[in-house]
Amino acid sequence: MQRESFLQSNEWMEFQKSLGREVFRLEVDHISANVMEVKLPLGKHYLYVSFGPVVDFNAITGSIKQEIASFIGKLKSLAREQDSVFIKIEPRYDSVAGVFVDQGFRKPRKETTPHRTVILDIDRDDNDILGTMHHKTRYNIVLAEKKDIEVKESDDVRIFARLVRETAKRNSKTYPLYSEEYYKKFLDFFN
Repeated sequence: MQRESFLQSNEWMEFQKSLGREVFRLEVDHISANVMEVKLPLGKHYLYVSFGPVVDFNAITGSIKQEIASFIGKLKSLAREQDSVFIKIEPRYDSVAGVFVDQGFRKPRKETTPHRTVILDIDRDDNDILGTMHHKTRYNIVLAEKKDIEVKESDDVRIFARLVRETAKRNSKTYPLYSEEYYKKFLDFFN
């Protein structure tokens, strides 16, 4: 079975509900997805599947294209029932995304979630962790240490939101910026 993303977890959907979003659980054969409604201007909305759907590849005995086509049919029915203007899906795996493209979906100009996410096991010796990093990353870490830059844990949402805005200004790639209130709700919900 494909490993589930946090963005397809029950906890994430409960958080979305706490923000006032309508959420749905869609299960078709060996494919499942948490789907949320995202509001647009003028009272419109679209359906969004973040880092999904989750596909149980081991259980599929026939064609994955056929199973995804069946899933898309149910998703389109849900979109019509909810009077959505479009559906946005951001699968975790290129192989799954390719099948969606074959079924008429197209790559969006702007992605909501990062296309690639990496996980670093930090339960290792610092030198082992540094050794796996890009040389420029190691250089920047050593430079930060020389300049006595401190990293410390904080729950000051104001500072975090400011850092996110400043990073977005410097970054050539765009990503969604959320309000300070959103980050506060996120922190409160998951603490």
